[in-house]
Amino acid sequence: EEEEEEEAGDRKQTSQLEEEEEEEENISSRRTSSDEFQTEHVHILEKPGISVESALLSDGYTLCVGDVVWGKAEGNPWWPGKVLNLMMIEECNSNDDMRAHAQISWYTSSTTTIIPCTEVKPFLESYEEQINKRKRGNYKEAVKLATEDARQASSIPLAGLSPSPSASPREILV
Repeated sequence: EEEEEEEAGDRKQTSQLEEEEEEEENISSRRTSSDEFQTEHVHILEKPGISVESALLSDGYTLCVGDVVWGKAEGNPWWPGKVLNLMMIEECNSNDDMRAHAQISWYTSSTTTIIPCTEVKPFLESYEEQINKRKRGNYKEAVKLATEDARQASSIPLAGLSPSPSASPREILV
């Protein structure tokens, strides 16, 4: 009777191991879908960066903290994200070459990544160039959320900017 119980316990343990292996395979196959943001490529900073308020992109666009952007993290397609921080980071192979980097929080993902600003584009301004209409799932949801955020942000007047002299003042209800 003890042998039967031991065999039953071994079968149960083997079954649990098989289920865990199957679940791991399911998770890894889900990660490889290009409709999902992959988090396997993590960039670790070797040197601390210097925080900055804005960064000039090659197309002349000024990138600021809070901007909704397209970003290209290693191993992923261009993906919508929001700039959490901007910093100047010394390049690994040079002591005097500081380059702008952005810490991006990715839509539909719980991760952030620090990437060079050369891999960042303004979301609304480069929407048509970057959108992949064939993608589904998290990608489609990420684009929807980013579009809503970007449109809302673009409709909010910037603090400190005075209206043009030709614009009439609007009544403010308090």
